Amino acid sequence: MKRLKILMVLIATVGLWHCGGGGNGNGNGPIQVGSPPETPGELRVEKIGDGEVWLNWQASADDGDVLYIVYRAVGDSGSVAVDSTFHTSFQDRVLEYEQEYTYYVTALNTAGGQSGPSNSVSGQPFNNLAPLAPVTVRAIAHNISILDQLDIVLDWAENGEADLVGYRVYRSTEGGLAPDATLLQREVVVPRFVDEDIEVGTVYYYQITAFDRGGKESAGGRAFIRGFVARGALAPRSHYPCATGEPPRGGTSLRSRHRPPCPPRPRTLFRPAARRAPSA
Repeated sequence: MKRLKILMVLIATVGLWHCGGGGNGNGNGPIQVGSPPETPGELRVEKIGDGEVWLNWQASADDGDVLYIVYRAVGDSGSVAVDSTFHTSFQDRVLEYEQEYTYYVTALNTAGGQSGPSNSVSGQPFNNLAPLAPVTVRAIAHNISILDQLDIVLDWAENGEADLVGYRVYRSTEGGLAPDATLLQREVVVPRFVDEDIEVGTVYYYQITAFDRGGKESAGGRAFIRGFVARGALAPRSHYPCATGEPPRGGTSLRSRHRPPCPPRPRTLFRPAARRAPSA
């Protein structure tokens, strides 16, 4: 969307070139571009995080809409436009650790005029912090014979770190689970995991961690273990008397794959009552 803003401005400028009446008088020459807006002021680094740099600046004093172009140089390389925004702030994310980035901003108005560059600022992101432990972790078990589905689905809230790579899913059949390489089930890049390697009648304990590009891992998701143990308890088939019956008290709500059908429930029949009309 932000690249589209720049493209629209360029299209408008090209349209002025071909449709204008300046130059040789035949409508094919360039026209005079409007006055440039004032230069954005006081560009500064608001925050430097793990793999990210946040910028803000003072708005250009110009009538009408102003589009800001953000330029960035990596190390000793030249500056290039990396994004555009109508706001007076910008977050540059997914940056390399221990690399210096230098920025400046220009303003572009609807008349096609572009201001001079603002002051330059620099930032060097590091990998100082591990990601936060994933939260709102849920575990839902399925045992649906008609769909031939036997699994436990885990999902959780997505982390927002700029240098996040993905998540690690750990599983154990014993409580007090701590992240360990021998218990690692899978690394995933989305906040969801489907565990199909399960057995009916077994209780599974899960723990989810997040890790970044620098190899730092969240603190084992211990809040998840204390607050909600992800248990996918699949009851054996013998626990269910029939296909439409309810599970025993204290059991799981999962249905078994193979159970005898329940007998039909007795139905109550209603007959309309015949009434005579009252005599005159």
